[in-house]
Amino acid sequence: MDVIAILNSKAGYAGILFALSVLSLLGYELWQDLREYLDDYWVDKLRRSSPKHLNTEAIKKIQKSVNGREHFRFAVIGDTQKSFVSLNKIINRIHEDNFDFIIHLGDFTSSGRYTQYTKMVHFIEHSNVPIVLGVGNHDISNRGRECFSHFCGPLNFYFDTGPYRFIFVNNNEKEFVPGLVELPVSTHHYKLFRGLYDEQINYLELSIQGKEHNFVFMHIPPDFDQLKHHSFTRNSDRFIKMMGKYSARIARVLCGHIHGYVELISEGVPYIITGGAGERLHSRRDGITNRFNYVLVDVTKGEITHTVRFID
Repeated sequence: MDVIAILNSKAGYAGILFALSVLSLLGYELWQDLREYLDDYWVDKLRRSSPKHLNTEAIKKIQKSVNGREHFRFAVIGDTQKSFVSLNKIINRIHEDNFDFIIHLGDFTSSGRYTQYTKMVHFIEHSNVPIVLGVGNHDISNRGRECFSHFCGPLNFYFDTGPYRFIFVNNNEKEFVPGLVELPVSTHHYKLFRGLYDEQINYLELSIQGKEHNFVFMHIPPDFDQLKHHSFTRNSDRFIKMMGKYSARIARVLCGHIHGYVELISEGVPYIITGGAGERLHSRRDGITNRFNYVLVDVTKGEITHTVRFID
């Protein structure tokens, strides 16, 4: 049988497809290894350079612009994940919406890669409006924690403008349930849980007591029934109870992670989930509006209101 006959046979086609599959798989593995190597190279080099502290620079601009004013407005967005389409649309509405700054709730990268961070940094440095970045679960993937710390600063932080405090909490870290468990009875405890550590809860409570009006920003929302598939569980109940305890001091709790829009009130505290500023929305579900969106928050003499803007 000649070569042409072999290629035309079913066995020949199967062999060619198998060979192409193997080559594709090897090529993908090599590409992944190369990406890992380059990411490690650039992050190691990054650590030897001077930090940028973009959040500090943005906060200085915000405080200079807002302090002493009776009214200001800010936009809240989340989950852009490498996409700058919606982010550009929002910034282009600055004159129409008249907001003073932007809060990003995290997941501005898709996998925490160095190159994804540098693209966001370039965008922020050329933005005509201050942008403060919170951290999302995608942003701490790979070596994203180091990138965020270098480019943006601490993962947990706050800043003040007059009687208003803006608190950012990293609740993306995963861990096993702590303590000793009996095996083989407690095999379900192998599940990893995202959420807040006890120390974070304690510091958060102290921070809330320091100001009359507090905005709490974190990427993943608490474990409410309608958010079960996209919520944090470690210390979620304790967090919700603490928010209720200080409800008079909590202006809003704002989260992302869910690619859509959700609004609810628990124990007198308004919770807003706005993670619809990227390219992909989550499937429609009860209580979740799967439309691209961002939120405008108005602050006027201690009175706080908010409006959702749909951009699709």
